Amino acid sequence: MKTSRVIFFLFPLLFVAACKNHGPQEIRETVASYVKGADLQDADALDALTHSEFRVVWNGPNPSDHTVFSREVYLEKFRIGEWGGDPRTIEIINCDLFSNYASVHVKLDGSYQDFESIYILVQDKNEWKVLQESVVVKPST
Repeated sequence: MKTSRVIFFLFPLLFVAACKNHGPQEIRETVASYVKGADLQDADALDALTHSEFRVVWNGPNPSDHTVFSREVYLEKFRIGEWGGDPRTIEIINCDLFSNYASVHVKLDGSYQDFESIYILVQDKNEWKVLQESVVVKPST
């Protein structure tokens, strides 16, 4: 158990160091904190990191399947432990900045599932918040 705690605390530092050329540091840190919050099933952290109009667009398993989850439903799934709990590694593929908006393409590899997401972030009162996550989930390989 101690080892997993050390990994959870060191992971954001390793993530920020590993992707320093993919967007402004504040955006990378927000993404790392958001992923860590999900991995730890920390609904309070996710609440603080998401915009009030946040939503998730869940894509798949078929190309025409899309489910949209509101912020409230999303946070509840972490509160009850239905989602999260699987530490994942992060790879930022691309980060584009558009004034006070950013688009971040991320791959997340976990023990049970792998995720490929596009995060849309918005600067809200000088803080970056996740406004939308569009995600494709697949079993881990």
